[in-house]
Amino acid sequence: RMRLWIDLVNLPHIRLFSRLLRSHEDEIEDVLISCRRLNFLPELASFLLPKYSEKMKIVGSHGISLADKLSKHLERILSLTKIVSEFSQDVAASKASPELARVAFGLGIPSVNLNDNDLSIHVSKLIFPLSQTIVVPEAFPDEVLAATGAVSRVRKFKGVAEVAHVLDYFENAKEPETKSLEEPYIVARPAPVGASYLREENPSPSFERALIALVERIPRLKIYLFPREGFPISEKLRDHITLIRNPRDSLALVSGAVAFLGASGTMTREAALLGVPSISMFPSPREPCVTQLLIDKGLVIKLMEPERVAEVVARYIEDENARKSLKRRAIAFLDESEDPSEVLWEEIMRLSHRP
Repeated sequence: RMRLWIDLVNLPHIRLFSRLLRSHEDEIEDVLISCRRLNFLPELASFLLPKYSEKMKIVGSHGISLADKLSKHLERILSLTKIVSEFSQDVAASKASPELARVAFGLGIPSVNLNDNDLSIHVSKLIFPLSQTIVVPEAFPDEVLAATGAVSRVRKFKGVAEVAHVLDYFENAKEPETKSLEEPYIVARPAPVGASYLREENPSPSFERALIALVERIPRLKIYLFPREGFPISEKLRDHITLIRNPRDSLALVSGAVAFLGASGTMTREAALLGVPSISMFPSPREPCVTQLLIDKGLVIKLMEPERVAEVVARYIEDENARKSLKRRAIAFLDESEDPSEVLWEEIMRLSHRP
């Protein structure tokens, strides 16, 4: 049986590894789970992984400025080196953790790292050259792999990483809390200000204007917003908006929404795979390859004009057949995809030299 080190560096990663651990807990002798302080990442990890709360260690935090990012990165490496060297693991695994890749390489620990964001070039350059195995979706461009030093084994999977999140939700969902919500509502998530892959982009004010256009067109509409630091809330939205700040299962809330409006990536793709009308207002001319895949499949709509966003959401509220058609397409996509958590596990097992 295996000793496994997992590093969680962002909120969506919890779902991926929750599914992996739940499916293979009998094959794991012991696990070390490290995470950084980023929003309520440690709290959400404990919420979704209660069985492993005693195995978790909060190590380091997240920086915004370039100097702060570098300082926090180096501090985490030093702290993780001490913790990990005392654990004696067989394999290390993460979704895009530069610190895990560096520490595992330095300590001679085989590592497998999944990355699905082809726009995050800087992170890929830190991870790919140091990994024994790289796991990416089929949509991930080969030229990006070559440019970022993916010289080791590359395992590609069909679909997107959020397939694991949604399958895990479907198989383990509790009674939906949304049954008590009578008025139609949307869920919204602004752009990740400070992300390395958006540093040269200016987050567009059209996201807030789209929310205003929605409540003006649909006065009874409620908005559940998963906020980002520094995102402004207009007075026009005060009576319509609820900020979600505490750890909770976002998929349960999204699954009951009439639409999802996102300027980031993960939650937009999760909503799309739940069959919820999903609109991307990602503030860049180029979408991440995995979002573009869902746009091409008709599961995500790319819009930047606020009035057009309001028009599309209103249409979906009124057109039940359109909503049903979208759910059928989402189910078909899930059926034809691989489970990324199983692909990741297969590569972990290969590195551990176990059959």
